[in-house]
Amino acid sequence: MTPRWLIPALVVVVGAAAAAGCGGRGADQSRLVADGRRIFVSAGCGSCHTVASANTHGSIGPNFDTSEQLDRAQIHTQLNAGVGGMPSFRDRLTPRQEDAVTEFVFQTLHRRR
Repeated sequence: MTPRWLIPALVVVVGAAAAAGCGGRGADQSRLVADGRRIFVSAGCGSCHTVASANTHGSIGPNFDTSEQLDRAQIHTQLNAGVGGMPSFRDRLTPRQEDAVTEFVFQTLHRRR
C-alpha cells in the first residue's frame, strides 16, 4: 500500500522539475535561436550583416559580432520598421519568424559579454 503522503509529494516534485525548465523553456529558447539563425540566413540578412555563428559576411549593415548591444525591443522595432537603408521585414516574416530572428540577433549581440 502506498503511503498517503507519497502521491502529493510526487506531484510537488514533478511540478517543481517542470517549472525549473527540465527540457522546457531552455529547449524552447534554444530552438527559437536556431530557427532565428536559419531565418536570418534564408531571409538574406547575412548579405548585409556579419554574424560568425551564421557564417555571414555582409558589409553594408552593422556587424552583429562587434556592434552596439541592442535590447530585444530595439531589434524587433528595427526589423519591422527598417532603419536607414535596411528594409522593413514586417510583411516578409511571420510574427513567429520575427521573434526567432529577434532572439537570434539578441543572443548574438549579448554573447560577447
